Amino acid sequence: ADITLYAHWVSQPSRAVGWFCMLNNIPFNFEFVDFLKGDHQKDSFKKISPNGLIPAMKDDSCDVCICESNAILQYLAEKVNAETWFPTDPKTRAYVLQYLHWHHSNTRKFTTVLFKPFVLGVLGAGPVCDVPKATEEVTPALQKINEWLSGCEFLCGTSSPSIADLACYCEIDQLKVFNLGKLENFPAIQAWIARMEKLSSHEESHKGLNDLYASMKDKL
Repeated sequence: ADITLYAHWVSQPSRAVGWFCMLNNIPFNFEFVDFLKGDHQKDSFKKISPNGLIPAMKDDSCDVCICESNAILQYLAEKVNAETWFPTDPKTRAYVLQYLHWHHSNTRKFTTVLFKPFVLGVLGAGPVCDVPKATEEVTPALQKINEWLSGCEFLCGTSSPSIADLACYCEIDQLKVFNLGKLENFPAIQAWIARMEKLSSHEESHKGLNDLYASMKDKL
């Protein structure tokens, strides 16, 4: 395969990119990067991903390395002409891009503010997470996503999921698995989750996350 994905299935953006490849039958080599052991900070990896973050992708057919998940999603969608995932209609594409930019400072907090501190706290690898406070901090983003989904089946008004839905879902899926974020307060998100769970390769792409939960559930 020309595509190599450097990633970890517990990593939210890694999951989004890997799942996209599965959904679109894009062959790829998977290079496991164990961030818990610091693999992402090794000089050899930083030659591929200068920011030392996962996922990163190398496409030998074009001699290119990309290290931002949403940029990787856009690149792959354009490479394989996956127009349903990254619509060519200027208006719809603008909404997808708008979400992908909004994602970094909003949806990403589901991991940085709530999920990651919670998991590290339970594992004794960090301070105990103040879950009510963290939940309050991420609630505005959940409210906005719920509002967007209240009038349509998918995030950007499309009739099928776009790469925006994949990026977003792979931050919210973990909240459902670990019962965080009070998702019961967001019915439109819950209905959307049910639609996303029906997509092919959902189980395979989420095995790493589900295995993490299984290994931790006795401590929760």
